Amino acid sequence: MPKRRYIALGDCLTVGVGGRSRAAAWPHWVAHHLASTSGIPISQVNLAYASATTAELIAHQLPAVRDMRPDYISIQIGWNDVLDGFDEPYCHARMVEIYDQLAHLGLPSHHILAVSLPDYFYPAPSIRLSGGNAAMSKTIRTFNAAATVTAQPRGFTWVDLFDLRIHS
Repeated sequence: MPKRRYIALGDCLTVGVGGRSRAAAWPHWVAHHLASTSGIPISQVNLAYASATTAELIAHQLPAVRDMRPDYISIQIGWNDVLDGFDEPYCHARMVEIYDQLAHLGLPSHHILAVSLPDYFYPAPSIRLSGGNAAMSKTIRTFNAAATVTAQPRGFTWVDLFDLRIHS
């Protein structure tokens, strides 16, 4: 039985920075779930890297996806855009470009999993920002809103992790 290919795109959250290993990152669990529910073996490729921004995903990860001919894709991007001086119109335009390119791959739209950014800042006593954690939470919410209104009309499966919290 031929394997199906699952490709994860994104940044440090998709890589699993802060986790015990890359194999413990959330895309590993998505691949496991796809295999167990479909009964078909899944090969997983995680193209994410820790410092990726939306612009870098467009430049470096999307070209590789076209050549790999995936059956499933997940994308969680924007963490570094948010941390590096969030520009909502710029980021929204990048999300439109990313999602348009993914939509044109020819996959069933529900095979593309778009994942929001979690709010690791509020309340998170282990993380303190000069602008305030509540302000960063608002920025993440704004980024997620732009990603949501971009993903949903394309029929992508939207996973909202905003309320996921760090428990220390």
